[in-house]
Amino acid sequence: MNIYIDNYSQYYPQYEYKVLCVDNDIKNISELRNTLETKYVEYFKNYVDYKYFKIIDIKKFRWTWNYINFLEDSNLEELTDDITNVKDVFIFNHHSQYNEDYIIEKIFDNIGILNKSFVDVGSKDGKFISNVYKLIKQGWSGLLIDPITDVNLSNDKLTFLNINAYPDNIIDLLNENEVLLDFDFLNIDIDGNDIHISKSIISKYCPRVICIEVNALNQLYKKEYCSEYNCENSIQQQASILSVMKILNNDYTLVYNNGGNAFFVINVEMDKLVKLNDEDIKKYILKCRNEIKENLGNITSHYMDRMSRYNTFNKYLKYSYEEHYPYILRYKI
Repeated sequence: MNIYIDNYSQYYPQYEYKVLCVDNDIKNISELRNTLETKYVEYFKNYVDYKYFKIIDIKKFRWTWNYINFLEDSNLEELTDDITNVKDVFIFNHHSQYNEDYIIEKIFDNIGILNKSFVDVGSKDGKFISNVYKLIKQGWSGLLIDPITDVNLSNDKLTFLNINAYPDNIIDLLNENEVLLDFDFLNIDIDGNDIHISKSIISKYCPRVICIEVNALNQLYKKEYCSEYNCENSIQQQASILSVMKILNNDYTLVYNNGGNAFFVINVEMDKLVKLNDEDIKKYILKCRNEIKENLGNITSHYMDRMSRYNTFNKYLKYSYEEHYPYILRYKI
């Protein structure tokens, strides 16, 4: 039996997956899970939730974060408990959109956890495409704010607020819910007004790590671009990464950017992170590119995905990575 899992240990490429081989005598999902957690501890010790799918046609298998749409037109079907005759199994456990939960985990591995407290603005249900779901499963406490969330999900550790967050009400919301001034993690994802909300929050609060949605593509990181505040939260384009950096720069340092989100650490914690030099980054890019080149014959991701990443790495090396994808690995995390 071949087990396909998302490659949780890589920053980039984000859509690679590993293939593990297990005993074909496994008869049900419970046996499979026990086997994997025992035999492949390095891959499964931090997994939170699992979903199991049979791969019907391996040639058409393609990993993507958007698994709901993916399943509608793919060759996957959700497995029942009986897996006696199944040859190829895909195991899904990803909750963040672009590997953010892994990046968050690695940052806290370096700077340490202080109070296991978070604020998530634009949380939805706190699970689907969530940067905090793994924290929730690890026992963190948090405030989740979204106009479509369900307040009935609240418990002794989590408070769900069914409300829009605005620059002029966000401080009151945090105050009323007794959020710690130095809470560990702030996540903001409200499609455009993110920069305005973050500016309000840091006027009083000092979250140790911030993940904020940005526009870091199309050379916008070299420009200041920021839409005016829109009270209806209907802005469709996020602020440029440079604009967000300037809002936070006096107190925070950008440590990572994955093209959709930027990760900042409060400056008083930056002595715990090691800054990479240009040669280190170049070696990492060469390593990633060569891994793809050497494994083109193996089924580890969709062919077009692999070639797209391979060509991108070549551009980094030819024209300087900084010109194409800034800050991809500025600090060792």
